[in-house]
Amino acid sequence: MSPSIIKCKVMIRMHDMSTKVAMWQQGICPNILKKLKSQVNSSAYCHAISCGRDTFEVQHNDHKWTVDLEIHLRCSTMIISGHYWQLAGLPCCHAISCIYYKTNKLDDYIASCFTPVEGIQNWPTSQMAGPLPPKTLKMPGRPKKNRGEGNLMRSQRTRECQR
Repeated sequence: MSPSIIKCKVMIRMHDMSTKVAMWQQGICPNILKKLKSQVNSSAYCHAISCGRDTFEVQHNDHKWTVDLEIHLRCSTMIISGHYWQLAGLPCCHAISCIYYKTNKLDDYIASCFTPVEGIQNWPTSQMAGPLPPKTLKMPGRPKKNRGEGNLMRSQRTRECQR
């Protein structure tokens, strides 16, 4: 592929992505919203019972779990589900049922990394010096021969006829 074809494909892809972003209606990206909706659907089968301020006991099928919203990332299913809420930044179905029991603001319990980022022009500037390049290391082994002007291959050199 020629560089001009690659450039055109990249420009088209960037335009398509920017039009998709312009169509977002919520503050969460669509892929994460899809995962969250599946967890919300699963939370319909969870029954939350308040045990005090932000502590809940959740019954899901024949199992019971404890969810603490005050600690924000504490759910007894973390042992089973591999710390899903803590790792993914999205609440599990048990925590979602507790959040809906307490308030209907699910956005407060979703990590801020899933919201759209403003452009680089809005980033804060630092007063510190920029990063320095890494130091050059002398590589082991025999150094390459410095051939000076003789970098041309034999076939590229001009030859004179010796008659």
